Amino acid sequence: MSVVATSIYLDTHHISRAADGLNRIPDLLGDKRYRFVFSASHVVESLPKGAAENHSAVKRLSLIVQPCNTSVVGWGNVSENELRYGCCHLEDIVCSQQDMLFPGFVFDRTTWTAKVRQGLKAVLLERVPDENFRRSILSKLIKRGRLTPEAIQLLRIRQDETSAQLQREMPQAVPLLNELYRFLEGSISDKLFLDRFKETLANPIALAHLSQNPELSSILEFSKFFWAYNDRLAKLLRELAVKLVKVQCSGIGLEYAQIRRNLVGHLNSAEFRSLVAKQFAGVEVSSERLCRMPGTKVFVDVFSLFVLEKMDRFANDRSADFGGALQLKRSDAADLSHLFYFPYVNLFGCDGAMRDRIRKAGWSTKNVFTTDVELERLLRADNEV
Repeated sequence: MSVVATSIYLDTHHISRAADGLNRIPDLLGDKRYRFVFSASHVVESLPKGAAENHSAVKRLSLIVQPCNTSVVGWGNVSENELRYGCCHLEDIVCSQQDMLFPGFVFDRTTWTAKVRQGLKAVLLERVPDENFRRSILSKLIKRGRLTPEAIQLLRIRQDETSAQLQREMPQAVPLLNELYRFLEGSISDKLFLDRFKETLANPIALAHLSQNPELSSILEFSKFFWAYNDRLAKLLRELAVKLVKVQCSGIGLEYAQIRRNLVGHLNSAEFRSLVAKQFAGVEVSSERLCRMPGTKVFVDVFSLFVLEKMDRFANDRSADFGGALQLKRSDAADLSHLFYFPYVNLFGCDGAMRDRIRKAGWSTKNVFTTDVELERLLRADNEV
């Protein structure tokens, strides 16, 4: 009889400690009793914040992209699956590592051909001062918007120079150079090149470099997506806090306790909960349907508490921070996004504040761990069953 592996979703701080050799997680990754589950949220939080952090980032990313680990779809896709199938299981949200790292990424031949055309034009503008002669050369390299065999040949001639530049700036991309030329001349399909592209760059060192390269950072669109959501979240909360502060400063006699009761009612309303699901998960759902979507529901539940928590601090006239600039960590949106996976794993890692929110939202936290010691205790208990 086969034993079902215990699925474990780590918090990013557990990953950082593991990368620094401060816990046993690296030894457990290959243990068939356990199944470590990673999402794009882990990758985003593990990417380097600057070039000096590349070494630490590579160590963190090395843990995440090990072949023995399980990758899961983006949190919007969790909601889509729940909406489509009702309450699903872990297997329903599992995806390939490449799809986790490059969600929805497509390689558009037209776009890349345009980039090469622009590059050729820039080179000619720099090296051929005579406009008429330059146009004559361009007419042989680009016909009806497409690269001619002569253009491809010219690119091939410069292959060694381009390869040397890549070797200095991003050695992981060197093997792709020849494939890129074959792709541009039409000798390999879009799908084949896309697969090879993802496969080549789905490694820790490449990911760390990609996130620092302005020309290639768009590959990691989910990273920009997170920070954009975090900025949007901060804007929404600041606007709400300003409104509540104005009410208390207006002299109409409303105390924060009464304002808070009204706010709680609003945060628990079907209208607000549907709005949160739409804004953050991209799905339109009724309250009844939301109850059958555990990943989305726990996010909405905890998000409402998160909003209330911030208002209690920055929009409460009895708080020391009343009327101050609302503070939001840049990683708050990523922290909240982990919640979509909470109902689908056996053991879930987070920090103490997030565990308190999950508990206050009415969800069981008996299988939630915040420290390495707590994880070890849960694993021992699981092995004794």
